[in-house]
Amino acid sequence: MAAAALPALAADTSPEGLRQFVRESLVNFEKTDQNMRGYEFLMRDDSREFDSHGAAKTHSVVMRRGYLEGFPVNHILSRNGKPLTEAEYHQHEEELKKWVAARQAESPEQRAKATAERRKRNAEQESWFKEAPEALDYRLESQQSIEGRNILVVAFAPHPGYHAHNLWARVLEKMSGKIWLDAEEAEILRADAALSGDVTIGWGLVGRINQGTRFGLERTRAAPRVWLTQKQVSSYSARILFKTIRGESTLAFSEFAPRKDKPATASR
Repeated sequence: MAAAALPALAADTSPEGLRQFVRESLVNFEKTDQNMRGYEFLMRDDSREFDSHGAAKTHSVVMRRGYLEGFPVNHILSRNGKPLTEAEYHQHEEELKKWVAARQAESPEQRAKATAERRKRNAEQESWFKEAPEALDYRLESQQSIEGRNILVVAFAPHPGYHAHNLWARVLEKMSGKIWLDAEEAEILRADAALSGDVTIGWGLVGRINQGTRFGLERTRAAPRVWLTQKQVSSYSARILFKTIRGESTLAFSEFAPRKDKPATASR
């Protein structure tokens, strides 16, 4: 009965139709950072890293994303569950003011160079998901109504024989999971993925990401065609050169409020 109440699908839900829909959703997903820059919000960064004996080292930071002279900055509110002392707070705020002053003193050429370097760095780190439409096969699993919106639940798995074109995209060769897509706006509401096998880097000499590593994403719709990241989670096990790392990480965003100041051209 719930399924019958959902609107009829206008999108092509064949495997190739879903591939194109995912491609469109990833193009929209790239606007997330730009959308986030239009808001102030609370961030909570929780992580746990395990040593070789299984003992966990935890770290937690709560921050408020705000703006000074148009530049986005993170005001630290607490570390590991303890609010900053008055002395720590003032020291931190002075550091932020000095950072903003240094950015304001930069020449147009210096700002342009820094922006170009930042964009290049981000593009290299995020380039892997550009291969996802071709690297994965898609299948419509179900159709749901979530907060009154028509959502497509799409399962994905590696496309047989696909070989990644860049280093970051190697994970797609072993990645399976589900993605929740807003049918009207072609936006990612949620994603859950895991590696079904080990991913080696440099024939295993540089490193290896182990089977079972998981990634998760949740987003929220703040306004028509304005989607913001709500949560990023990961559970990982890997070896980089001769060091083995294993841990969990959760980055949560909440209390979104539209910013009212004039944006600047650099971020921290």
